[in-house]
Amino acid sequence: MINIWRKYKYHLLYLLLLFIVLIGIYIFLLYLAYKVPNDRIAAKLTDSFETIASEKKRWLVLTGFEASKLDTFTDDYIYKKMLNSQELPALKAAMWNEGYVRYWLGDIAILRPLLLFFSYKSIRYFNIFMIFGIFYGALDQIKQRFNLFYALIYAFTWSLVHFWIFPLSLQYTPVFVLANLGLIILLKYGPSSKNLSLFILYLFLIIGSLTNYFDLLSAPLLTYGLPAIVLLSWLARQESKHLYQLKVLVISGFAWLFGYGVTWLAKWSLGSYILKQNLFENALRQAEIRTGALTNSSETPWSYGEIVKQQFKILLPKEALLLLLILGLGLLILSLLYGIKLKKISRQWPLILLSSLPFIWTFLLQNHGQYHYYFTYRIFIIPILALYFAGLNSLNFRQNQLKKSTLL
Repeated sequence: MINIWRKYKYHLLYLLLLFIVLIGIYIFLLYLAYKVPNDRIAAKLTDSFETIASEKKRWLVLTGFEASKLDTFTDDYIYKKMLNSQELPALKAAMWNEGYVRYWLGDIAILRPLLLFFSYKSIRYFNIFMIFGIFYGALDQIKQRFNLFYALIYAFTWSLVHFWIFPLSLQYTPVFVLANLGLIILLKYGPSSKNLSLFILYLFLIIGSLTNYFDLLSAPLLTYGLPAIVLLSWLARQESKHLYQLKVLVISGFAWLFGYGVTWLAKWSLGSYILKQNLFENALRQAEIRTGALTNSSETPWSYGEIVKQQFKILLPKEALLLLLILGLGLLILSLLYGIKLKKISRQWPLILLSSLPFIWTFLLQNHGQYHYYFTYRIFIIPILALYFAGLNSLNFRQNQLKKSTLL
């Protein structure tokens, strides 16, 4: 034990320092956002409220497809919070989120200063270019490090959850951005890292922490699951040993969970101190509700099986099932063209293990999955992407069809 401490003590201290710096930045950015005077953003806020009021709180962009539902209700809350109608001092305003005090609402650190220049309508417009620009970057990295087939599967998977509506939703944007930026950084800088384990540890801790800072429990698991699938696929293509893949899975999962969970604890702790009230009480009660131990509605709770069935019903309408079938046939044709190695198939079990995470997540947050199914369903693209990538990993692509990595 002493030897382990001697070996890793500096890295543990660096991680602690990194976490302290991140929390300090989070608070400072929110503090700066609320230092912007209300009268400087009043005109853009008024215009934003008019735009939001003109839309239904939750509406289908594509009629008949529940998966395309926008959550303007949450965007409305975020903008009302930016008004700071209680005229709290900047530091307290940064910590106080009425009804959602357990969350950071890190979006405000960016959105409130933007209100000096742009309304909700304009921010949505610019968001189109950010979303599609980042998506192109992710696809380009996948194509470079793997091949075109992987990039097409990745694009198809995101299309299942209607990523093209995300520019219209500030609620949905952070998870998409973080998942794809994490993937880009992983593929761009992973190969040149001297110590892959440490690179993964730092990267996934930061991703997990940022996810908690920006996201309101929409589909946070995507920021871990999708980069992890790409990472494991890469290792599988490099013929790394099973135990090494498992080690990477454990390190990345622990780092993400630590970053996500401890960032939440930091909000409750610092918020309780700054606001002089017990945020843990609110957080723990909500945890009881979200896990199904308590109910906030007279509606009968669904069984776990019913919740999962509803998620897949939204994710995979008959049109999507047809496309999945066509994609499966395409994979079969590729297997005939390039061949399959049984040894490669045996290396895919870490991916299969990873694909179980959405089922575990939904089991732990059953109430949340029942009442917010129209956005929580998105985490179930993780097993779909994992299975199709596992299929591609098993194909005997020639060297010029799969970029050789220096990851190992």
